[in-house]
Amino acid sequence: MRMTRIRGWFRAAPTAGVVRRHFLVFMGALFLLVGTSAPALAQPGDAGPGSQVTSPSKYRMPKVLPNQFTSFAGDSLRAWARSAVSKTRDRAVLFAAVRDLFSMNTRFADRVTTIYPRNQLEWLVITDRAADSLAVRLEPVLDAYGDAYPEEVLTGGRIAFEDRMARIIGPPGRLLGFHLVMLAGYALAQADTLLTFGNVVDAAGVQDGVLRSLQDWVQLYRQVHDDVIARHESHLNTEDWILVRLEDNCGNKGADVWAMKEMYVAKVGVDSTKTPPEEQFAHEYTIASRKCPGDQRVVYFDMPLFQDVQKEVFRRAKEPKTQEGTKKPE
Repeated sequence: MRMTRIRGWFRAAPTAGVVRRHFLVFMGALFLLVGTSAPALAQPGDAGPGSQVTSPSKYRMPKVLPNQFTSFAGDSLRAWARSAVSKTRDRAVLFAAVRDLFSMNTRFADRVTTIYPRNQLEWLVITDRAADSLAVRLEPVLDAYGDAYPEEVLTGGRIAFEDRMARIIGPPGRLLGFHLVMLAGYALAQADTLLTFGNVVDAAGVQDGVLRSLQDWVQLYRQVHDDVIARHESHLNTEDWILVRLEDNCGNKGADVWAMKEMYVAKVGVDSTKTPPEEQFAHEYTIASRKCPGDQRVVYFDMPLFQDVQKEVFRRAKEPKTQEGTKKPE
């Protein structure tokens, strides 16, 4: 894509980018239950050929996102989905395939750390996009499982599993891909505990519980990505969550770490491959750590759906109204 650089700034509302309190309660509880241990960060000298490493003092999104990672994740997920379709009529086989899927996602996240440090901007953006793709690919597989097994297994193993899942606060109202990955990790860990150490022999009940929970979560994901406006809102919410999980130079992260100094909507370029040429936009945040003196950063987030949202809002505004609401075109 040939891009023409244009610089134009539009001040955004000062209240934008606020993360809902119940989201944070959910994440805090889940972090406590799942754990937050991570391998050591990659060092600058560990970067491979052609990589774009951003030093901890910069924290600017790369001009070109590392598509070698996102493309690899997309290809792997498509291959998994193709192979999993034939396994939906065998609960145990599908359960093993789903376990492999999330193990593959963990290995992918570890692989990204060889170039981009964990819990820094690029790593969070890459792994979040992979998690979103995972949610999309997983949904039709789990729907096929529900069609193959319309009756849920409500036996002792299922009851034991549901009892353990009741110990966490439910998923947030706007469920994103990385939420799904965290919830799945907890669910699979509880299944392992029950079947290995919990004296539960009802594997079918435990496996059905995990698969039904995952099906519920991917449906929640789809509901908040159902149209272009919902996807844009989820994209903005992802920005909030990235700032919550972004580590400062002293290793701190959380909702109370970063103070927002300035936020702009920036016109960053024109896509001349489209007719007519289409402007492209990004969010620019100036943030400073409250817990690590001297750590101030400028962070950029692409807004790929910004123009599409404007068009959709305009289209809806022109539609005829009825007592029931907006009339959809025939």
